[in-house]
Amino acid sequence: MNSAIFSPSGGSVGIGFAIPASTVQEVIAQLKAGGEVKRGWLGVQIQNLTPEMATSMGIPETKGAIVASVIENSPAEKAGFRRGDVITAVDNQEVDDQRDLTRRVGALLAGETARFAVVRDGREQTISALIERRDDDQLASAAGPNRPQGGADDSSAEESLGLRLMPLSQAARAQFNIDDSVSGVLVSDVAAESEAAEKGFRPGTVIIAVGNEEVETPADIAAGIATAREAGRESVLLLVTDAQGQRFVTLSTEQDG
Repeated sequence: MNSAIFSPSGGSVGIGFAIPASTVQEVIAQLKAGGEVKRGWLGVQIQNLTPEMATSMGIPETKGAIVASVIENSPAEKAGFRRGDVITAVDNQEVDDQRDLTRRVGALLAGETARFAVVRDGREQTISALIERRDDDQLASAAGPNRPQGGADDSSAEESLGLRLMPLSQAARAQFNIDDSVSGVLVSDVAAESEAAEKGFRPGTVIIAVGNEEVETPADIAAGIATAREAGRESVLLLVTDAQGQRFVTLSTEQDG
């Protein structure tokens, strides 16, 4: 069903925007049954699985969506989802990307049990989750705090991958408004025109994990990078959190020589 057209002159220029017929049918059915649309909710923050991420994880396919975080007390947490899981199918229907997964979960009914095919640590497995109704207020409360930008006292910092890294001290938490529940290593500075800068790293970004291993010190990050190199991987997968939220980012392992 067409929902809009792009028309700078008032007439059609051949560019339109449409809603899939299957979505329209489902919305109409829910409206007829209860007078409102009830979207299913799993409780994960997801992002597209890029070729760089797939390579760093040793996954041959790039289809699916990677779990960046699992919301507390959500259906996903109760079912056993973990960050770093790659969701590849819902009820035997292949997932192409983040948008496709969002659509498929939204089409599920609250109270319905869905089966998710995931890849975890290179192995395929199935997770069953009891879907709940999506609550916009609950989703908003799961968002992370905004953090100011600026330098930090980095006298104890170490450098790696174009990043100046330091332990996450209480002073740094106060300066960047980082919640006590967040653990990891603080980015105190980013090399100009580096890959890290291009991918959104800023002072105040916190690196939570390298690969699937949580980090607490700059040395932990160096060890994770060394492990990726020893495995012959050209990039390393980092789980980070900042004003943009929690997400995975890949950086080349070739930058430090």
